[in-house]
Amino acid sequence: MKKLLALLLFLLLGVAALLSPPGQKILLLPYINKLLSEKVPDHRVRLTALDAGFSTLSFDGTLDGTIRFHAEGPVSWSERSFDLRYRAEGKELTLQGRSVPLQLSLAGRVKGRIGSMEVEGRGELADSPLEYRFHLADSELSDLHLSMKGGELSQLLALAGLPPYARGRLRLTADLPRPEAKHPQGTLRFRVTEGELDAASLKKAGIALPDKRSFTASGEFRLKGRLLKGDATMTTPLGSLRVMNFRADPGLRVIKSDFTLSVRDLAALRSLLHAPLSGALKAEGIFYFDRMKKHLQLLTRSGSFGGELKAFYDDGKGLKLSMKGLELPRLLAVVGERPWLRQGTLDGTIRLRDLKKLTGNFDLRARGRWNRTLLPPATFGSLADAPFDLGIRGAASDGKLRGTGEYRTEFGSLHLKGWNYTLLGGVFRSPYRLEIPDLSRLSLPRETKLRGSFSLAGKIAYLGMKKRLSLEGISSSFGGESRLRYDGKSLKLTMEKVDPTRLLQVLGQPRILGKGSLNARLDLRDLPRQNGSYSLDLSGTLDRSFLRRQFGRDPGRGIPMKFGSRGTIRQGTLRGEGLLDSELGSLTLKRLRYQNAMKRVDGSYRLNIPDLGKWKPLTGRAYRGSLAFGGYLAYGKKGLQLDGKGEQWGGVFSFQLRRGMLDARAARLRVGSLLETLAYAKLLSGVGKASLHYDMKRRKGKFDGRIDGARLMPSPVTQAASLLLKTDLSAVRFDPVLLRARITGDLAKFDLDARSPRIRLRSEKGSYDLAGEKIDTILAIEKGTKIYKIKVYGAITHPRVAPIMTDAIRQKLEHEIKKYKLDKKIEKAIPKELRKSLPVEDLIHSFF
Repeated sequence: MKKLLALLLFLLLGVAALLSPPGQKILLLPYINKLLSEKVPDHRVRLTALDAGFSTLSFDGTLDGTIRFHAEGPVSWSERSFDLRYRAEGKELTLQGRSVPLQLSLAGRVKGRIGSMEVEGRGELADSPLEYRFHLADSELSDLHLSMKGGELSQLLALAGLPPYARGRLRLTADLPRPEAKHPQGTLRFRVTEGELDAASLKKAGIALPDKRSFTASGEFRLKGRLLKGDATMTTPLGSLRVMNFRADPGLRVIKSDFTLSVRDLAALRSLLHAPLSGALKAEGIFYFDRMKKHLQLLTRSGSFGGELKAFYDDGKGLKLSMKGLELPRLLAVVGERPWLRQGTLDGTIRLRDLKKLTGNFDLRARGRWNRTLLPPATFGSLADAPFDLGIRGAASDGKLRGTGEYRTEFGSLHLKGWNYTLLGGVFRSPYRLEIPDLSRLSLPRETKLRGSFSLAGKIAYLGMKKRLSLEGISSSFGGESRLRYDGKSLKLTMEKVDPTRLLQVLGQPRILGKGSLNARLDLRDLPRQNGSYSLDLSGTLDRSFLRRQFGRDPGRGIPMKFGSRGTIRQGTLRGEGLLDSELGSLTLKRLRYQNAMKRVDGSYRLNIPDLGKWKPLTGRAYRGSLAFGGYLAYGKKGLQLDGKGEQWGGVFSFQLRRGMLDARAARLRVGSLLETLAYAKLLSGVGKASLHYDMKRRKGKFDGRIDGARLMPSPVTQAASLLLKTDLSAVRFDPVLLRARITGDLAKFDLDARSPRIRLRSEKGSYDLAGEKIDTILAIEKGTKIYKIKVYGAITHPRVAPIMTDAIRQKLEHEIKKYKLDKKIEKAIPKELRKSLPVEDLIHSFF
């Protein structure tokens, strides 16, 4: 211990007074004190009294002004030998300008010559009994025999010139013979109980302790020949350090030892290591120290992370870390990160030439697969499942890492050039470029196929202590410019002059717009609560081929349109308004709401078509007039829900769509106006009501209609019927007219029943082709007891008619033939061979 050695040095310097004649010793006191201050610069050593005779010597002094010592005894000036009794006492000592308690009371004997002496003594030191005996030659200590039964560790550290980093009780026994003995053997045993590290002292040294600070330590070392061997263990609630196969020379000039380190949970050492670590750690290695050359080497290995981690430290060459097959999920757990990876390995090397400045270089490679369950919902599914290969290399200096990196999968790559990482705080920053050459190999969570290529370039940063990722980037993959900004608390996405056709192509959607421009903004200022705003402005021309596919007709050109929408977002729910406007009409959306959690959109709408005639290029029909209605719409897990109502054709109509079932009703409709709007032949007039129940998935349904005060408008049907009835059928009022239909696919089977006081019209099992808009039915006309039938067929816009022979028609023809004596004329016009086989009336009947 430094203080004891300093004390012994005082004695030796006192003996050095033998070099001068006895009568002049007192004159040497200032000289000796000056010499002591030079030899022991860290302590204030002063001789206060010196008395030298021809065969005796005595002197007194102080150490740091707090420890007093006295020595006296016989000397031989000619042989330069001495045999002195000494004692030393003190209750405190001065350390770094402050007083530290120290109980010291020692007495003993020092005997020998200059350069070789025997020292023995006993007493009390650091609140413990102490006995010792050793040989000191040329400042080297040997033949040590020592016994301490429980010294206070903090006082012993202070005596050694160190701050009181720890408290506890040290029990120490040593029995180490001189190295020159023929068969030297000895032991050294120690044990520390009630140990506790001192947080205040270590904090001043820059070490922040965890909450658990208690420890115990023990060891045993054996001297055999020229080699000191042994084992030692230090145990704390946090873990343990075991020294095994310790080997050293008796003077501890060269030390070599194996060791094992075990830490139960690195999380308890976060304040000490200044890093958010967690998990268990086990390591083993070899320790080498050459005290004379002041050279330290340390080799350690650990399998705590799977694979193998090797670390080699050399005082002159720095630190080298070698990694082979380290398991990335374990490493993420150790550094306190979530299990972002479900599998993966890390290989590479790290070389640090200067540990203080952390100067060196590294080359690492990681391969693995992501843990898809922790990735954001919008992450490309196949990209998350694909294995990746990440390579990084660079240099370290002043606590910062700089380098380049490349992340590759079978789908694309991420390039990091000029990145830097600050070890203190774990701050990562880098420019980046993301490239996905073929989006068709990716899939969204709902298996939506993507097409084309995509690239994004910008800057990325990660704050390790706050676990916050920030990202900004620019992309021109959709034409125009798309910008993204994300910092963990907010998300902002802007699109300027983006080509919607290219965007839809990337999203795997069909071509809808021929030319267009999209400006959009999504600003989530409070991302955790999903609060923000949005806007969208789209203009362009509806693609001609898209319109042809939707309506089955070539409109000859595209149709210009504009769509705009704006709104707010609160707690993940979007609320806004929108307007779709074109030459065909406008669709207004109000109280629009999109609930992200439920994946559902709903709101009110209003459709306004000022001129139905402009739809002719799409429908092929010259519709007339206008159409307007509004209602409620919703789309979500239950499919499309649509409600609507309007006032048109002098009446009202409403409809409701639920899970593919359409229910529609109309009342007080002027039938003539409706037929005129639909560009149908104006066959009827009157006021009608109707209901429709239709399954859109099965394409089946039923229709029920009623017309009150109906009149048949002049048409081929009424003209044919009027000839038969001798009555103007268009002047007859039918009340009511009932129409019932059963719809299957594109075919509607219908029954018609129209009544008036004198005439009844019936059609049973008629059919109407919805796709071709063609009718095929037989209309029965009843007047009194007579029944006439007319076949109505062809296009509904201009139907054709043909009478069908019935008894009433046959009787009427026979009456007319006889009345005008047509039978003779007809008979003359018929060949004789036909005339003999078929009477005239039968022949006429056969034509019908």
